[in-house]
Amino acid sequence: MNFYTTPNKNGELPEVLLSQPLVTDTTILDTDDEVVAMIKELLETRIRPAVQDDGGDIHYVNFQEDSGIVYVKLAGSCVGCPSSSVTLKNGVENMLMHYIPEVSGVEAIMEKEEGEDSDDDDDDDDDDSNKDVESEDMKKARTYEERLRAAGIPYSD
Repeated sequence: MNFYTTPNKNGELPEVLLSQPLVTDTTILDTDDEVVAMIKELLETRIRPAVQDDGGDIHYVNFQEDSGIVYVKLAGSCVGCPSSSVTLKNGVENMLMHYIPEVSGVEAIMEKEEGEDSDDDDDDDDDDSNKDVESEDMKKARTYEERLRAAGIPYSD
């Protein structure tokens, strides 16, 4: 342990962290505009800690400027939780709309269950708007077991 706390010849401590910062869904990038930066900051500092206290997690996916909709992905115990829609609307949406006037709503990106018909004509409008923001990871994690594994929750029969 002395190695990490003892300065070298130049008076510097040994570098033990990666030289590149860890990039997450809420990392504010140079390409993000001011609204997206504020959304990510609120998610990281106020919303995510509250959701994680209940065993869940929330990930930023996209913000559509023309409609004002913020797309998020729920993870952990939030997946399949009946009260997650209440949390999303009453908690997350209200907070984002209160602090950021450009936000008009929040929608959760849901993963389709295995065997669910993707050619359903009733949901064409929803499918078209969500196709752009759906990531490859969400497409891959189709079964319940895979979603649990992706959230870091061990699964056994």
